[in-house]
Amino acid sequence: MKDSEFNDQLLGYLRLVTGKPRIGYADRPSRLEGGYDTDVFRFAVHGLPPLVLRMYRTENDASRAIAEGTVQNVLATQGYPTPRVHHMCTDPNVLGRPFIIMDYIEGRSLLEAGEPLASRLMGEVHAELHDIDTAPIIRALGDQGMLAERTLAGRLEAMAAHRARFPAIAPAIDWLIESRPDESTLSICHGDFHKLNVLAKDDSVAAVIDWSGATVQEAAFDVASTDISFSIVARHLMDTGDFDVVDLDEVLYDYHSAYEARRTLDRSHFDYYRVQRATMILVITSLGFGGFRLRTLLDDLASLINEISGCNVTADDTGVI
Repeated sequence: MKDSEFNDQLLGYLRLVTGKPRIGYADRPSRLEGGYDTDVFRFAVHGLPPLVLRMYRTENDASRAIAEGTVQNVLATQGYPTPRVHHMCTDPNVLGRPFIIMDYIEGRSLLEAGEPLASRLMGEVHAELHDIDTAPIIRALGDQGMLAERTLAGRLEAMAAHRARFPAIAPAIDWLIESRPDESTLSICHGDFHKLNVLAKDDSVAAVIDWSGATVQEAAFDVASTDISFSIVARHLMDTGDFDVVDLDEVLYDYHSAYEARRTLDRSHFDYYRVQRATMILVITSLGFGGFRLRTLLDDLASLINEISGCNVTADDTGVI
């Protein structure tokens, strides 16, 4: 679709859903950095604050768009810093793919905020998320028929569906199913909580974005996922020059200290959730999604899985060799 056609289609949709047939662009859509597996644009129409359009990968991502919008709106209603979603569209005849339209929040990623402030803010706002009442999100996702897939059981079922296709990862999937813990207190988990998904302004958090991986699990899963993002993923991305070099041990120390200063984390199942997150990355990469294409990174994830679980997992199914 050409830019002009795309802009006209979006404007036509907005005129329809707002009931304002005469509105026009104050700023035409311009692409924002990030997104990875989505296309993200900032735009504005006359009479409204700036907005963000987030378009998903394929028309099969309809449920993802609805779930993400639902999670953000429930959290925004509860006062958590995340953009409110005004429109969710799954009709492929509009822009060709599902999308959401939400508030534009001015800010820069925590990567640009500097240390130790960035890691402290990350820990504080993560702990704040895990203290939020889960009842509204459970109710909202249940009303959409999307709760089951966003639980530990649902995540394990999703991985098990790929077990036969990726036999080198299968032992980890089996171990996760057999070793599944009895969950205690549940929290709203972001699923991919790191500095690129937290925006800051004036030395405070402006917004947490990208809720595609949101689940209702023990908070330890979310913290374990963040731990892997820095202890393994970020180390390799620094080596390739994708990110500036920082002391990741200090980053993790400051993050965990700030988190624990706000709330106590039950670490009873922490290692289990490290394996869950590492296995999820291997499966996602094997399916051709995500940005984890470094063989050394994937090997380190496999090593972590094997060390904790006693399995014999390799990264051979990921298609990077």
